[in-house]
Amino acid sequence: MPSKYSGYHRLSKISKREASSFRHSSRRKRSPSSDRKEIRKTPWDYGRSGSSDKKIFDVMEIPFNLVPFVIGIFGHRIKEIQADSGCQIKIHSDITSNGTHICNFYGRKSNIENAQKMINDIVKLYPTTGVTGKDEKIVLSYSKVIKIPSNKCGFIVGENGEILKNLQMKYNVEMKIICQRVSRGTKLLHITGSKRNVKDACDEVENIINDISSTALVVPREAVGPIMGKCGQNLMWFSSKSGCKINLEPLESPNATEQSAILHGTVQQIANAIHMISKLLRYCSKNVEKHSGYFHVGFDELEKIVG
Repeated sequence: MPSKYSGYHRLSKISKREASSFRHSSRRKRSPSSDRKEIRKTPWDYGRSGSSDKKIFDVMEIPFNLVPFVIGIFGHRIKEIQADSGCQIKIHSDITSNGTHICNFYGRKSNIENAQKMINDIVKLYPTTGVTGKDEKIVLSYSKVIKIPSNKCGFIVGENGEILKNLQMKYNVEMKIICQRVSRGTKLLHITGSKRNVKDACDEVENIINDISSTALVVPREAVGPIMGKCGQNLMWFSSKSGCKINLEPLESPNATEQSAILHGTVQQIANAIHMISKLLRYCSKNVEKHSGYFHVGFDELEKIVG
């Protein structure tokens, strides 16, 4: 008759056998690959494997009269250099005592060398001095700086830079407003190109500056609201359509019945602004009694009224 503990003894023997096999397996030699410690790179180690992968800073100087040629119209040339070379380029606006602009580079050494070579190739195309032969004519780069009053700078640049862009395309020159302050209330316009084109562009810029004047237009107080519009929308519309800057002077007294609008621009621009505002004033005079002395002209209605 089998003992009631025979099943227990059988299980204990099996468990002892499994335990011994586990001990034997743990005593097996580890493979050489398992003894090697895993080496992990830290962020500091990346870029140390070779000098070509390491990013560095470098500096070069560019003559101030050749910077517009390096940048290109609307910055297209400097963007191409950055895309082709694969490095970041920044040209500082300040002019050094040597008459140069500092140009900073950031990237791999090989990429920076490619970018500097591209810039040097552009500089060689526009020499500052040269010789004119009988059979060939070398077009020299010529530059001139004009002082512009700060309150007239907007008439040279135009809305969204349109006037400045048109002048560059018309005379095939590079024009740049230098932000470096020479004196209070004055800015510098740097023009670069062939000597004849630069002279023609300078003449037109000076004509624009000399043609700019200011005129005061007195308007009834009840018409100030329609002229201004909601959040000044109507006033901005008058300025953009006429090309004339319009500023409303503050009231002389709380009981004043009139208010002055100062118009800044050329003779033609001021005439256009006065013509459009006069149309709105005539409309206001016909409808002011219906609205108890004050009413609002929406931006959508303005173009229909003025035409």
